[in-house]
Amino acid sequence: MIFIKNQFTQLQNKFRQFQKPSDFEPKYAKVRQILNDVEQNIYTLEIRSDEPDIIHNQLEHCLVSFVFCFIKILIFLYSFIK
Repeated sequence: MIFIKNQFTQLQNKFRQFQKPSDFEPKYAKVRQILNDVEQNIYTLEIRSDEPDIIHNQLEHCLVSFVFCFIKILIFLYSFIK
């Protein structure tokens, strides 16, 4: 009987270990939303002019968008592991 109880306890522990967390769906939805935002904000840079200032402004805009998306991902990942 003790052997069966031990086996049952081990099985319960394994089940808990591989069980999906209760807050998985909201976190998954949040990750999908962040990734969709990133996808919408990342686009191919089309150079519309030969002017260095205009090209610089376009590149700066791309970098700001990238950094903003990257920070959103980092904040979410930090809250996810917390």
